[in-house]
Amino acid sequence: MSINEATGGLPHRAGALPVSMVPRHPPGWIASRNQQFKMKSDFLLEVCLSLRRRCAILGGHCLDRLVQP
Repeated sequence: MSINEATGGLPHRAGALPVSMVPRHPPGWIASRNQQFKMKSDFLLEVCLSLRRRCAILGGHCLDRLVQP
């Protein structure tokens, strides 16, 4: 007797879910997830570019002060 049967569960291989327990996703969930990922990716890219610009400006100001006597 398997552990699953002994504990009152359905007999099946270890690690394998019965077909009735496999998670079901609504139609279009992959496209929705991909769209959300792209939106997050675009947002992070925008933030990164903004920070890069700010660092370049601050670096330029620091260099100007170092060069000036």
